[in-house]
Amino acid sequence: MTAQEYANIVIEEHRPFDYSWIRYVRRKSGYNGLLNIARHSIEGIIDTDTISKVMYGRIARIVADTMDSETW
Repeated sequence: MTAQEYANIVIEEHRPFDYSWIRYVRRKSGYNGLLNIARHSIEGIIDTDTISKVMYGRIARIVADTMDSETW
């Protein structure tokens, strides 16, 4: 599977987003806060032992970008 396919699984599992909370995290911690949310979201859905660190980072970035673009 590609990073985009994994990211779509994570995103669909967590919809609808809590937009007020995501805005709060973005305001307090910036984009790195969104990346942290994305990383924790990935761990709950995808077995991280089966993917590389690079793939994990790509998935996190896609999920964080999606949260960022849908809340602003």
